[in-house]
Amino acid sequence: MKWMFAAFLLLSSVSIAEEPLSLEAALGAAYAKFPRLAAQKDRMRAAESEVLSRATPSSPNVGVSQLNRGNSTLYATIEQKIDFPTKYFLKAKAQGYRADAEESDYEALRLHVRSNVITAYYGLHAVQQIIDLNQQDLSRLKEISRVTESKYASGKAPQHDQMKAHVAQTETETKLIALRQEEQALQAKLGYFIAAGPDFQTNLRGRELSVPDVRSELEKIKLSDMAESPTIAKTKALTRAAETESSLTGWNFAPDFKVMYQHRVAGAPDNSHILGVSMTIPLWFWGNSSDSIAASARASAARKELANAESQVAADLRTLKYTLASDYELYEIFRSSLIPQALSSYNSAMAAYRANRISFNDYLDSERSLLKVKIARLRTRSEYIANLVRFESMLGKVLSSLGQLSHATKEAK
Repeated sequence: MKWMFAAFLLLSSVSIAEEPLSLEAALGAAYAKFPRLAAQKDRMRAAESEVLSRATPSSPNVGVSQLNRGNSTLYATIEQKIDFPTKYFLKAKAQGYRADAEESDYEALRLHVRSNVITAYYGLHAVQQIIDLNQQDLSRLKEISRVTESKYASGKAPQHDQMKAHVAQTETETKLIALRQEEQALQAKLGYFIAAGPDFQTNLRGRELSVPDVRSELEKIKLSDMAESPTIAKTKALTRAAETESSLTGWNFAPDFKVMYQHRVAGAPDNSHILGVSMTIPLWFWGNSSDSIAASARASAARKELANAESQVAADLRTLKYTLASDYELYEIFRSSLIPQALSSYNSAMAAYRANRISFNDYLDSERSLLKVKIARLRTRSEYIANLVRFESMLGKVLSSLGQLSHATKEAK
């Protein structure tokens, strides 16, 4: 009884270990473990913490001083430098905008990670299926090669048909070498983003992946509305920070203050204390003027960068919007029309060739066409998903259900 229980545990552990990685698990691992994402979160927290420090005066100076005027008096001294109050407000405001920029950077990186994980996941799934298709094709070619040899032996087919069959086999074997190389590159990319180590391997062949139709959502999107785009949000925040710092330099002409208090520690007279207040005078005004001009130029440059970013993002979104619609329509054509037609043509060609009604070239053309449209469907799906997640990253808004279990149109097998 014990050995049966142990065998059950062993089989259970093997089945768990061989469970293919889900997209939800891959995204969860990437969000939790990807080092660059964690580093950006730390930078975001650091920038947020600096807001209060910008609104805080510098630390006071504490010391002792001795006054000799016949009698020697020892004083405890404290000095505090105080900037003009408006400067603290503007410094904190500018840092707040820079913290907003770091937060937008974090969101952009999170979407970038999501995009790469999903792209690599779908790409790996497609390549593994394409490898299977080529292996199936290789088996068919070997089978038809035997048929060709039999026909040649009986004088019903020329020798070059047999040679063509062998050439087709070699071509497929060559493609498999390149496909396995592509598979390993995608394994490495996915493993990098989910922080799974250099030896990461996963088999996604048993997975059924969704191909969401977002055409209705695309029609509702106005390219002029880019409020959620992290790229635009970051550039806006940096522009506001530059404008605030430009305003801050205008207050360089306002005086800063220093307050000093000295209290007798030893010596005469007994009740001696000194209070002093001083302020700065912007005597070297040309230096302040230069700082103001430089800050104004930086603010102007930031505004132009913002205008350029808005134009660039709008142009890229427009291109991707219509590319997505075309890609999905093309994918549906492959799934619903081209593959069934190519499969029917192949079956007819196979039967006709066995019955000596068509040539080997006609059969091979039909077989190659079927393989070609099956691979093209998978490549089109990968391209569609890659463009979709890139579009979502640029827009700053998730339109699809990728990485979720509901609200997805399942791909037909």
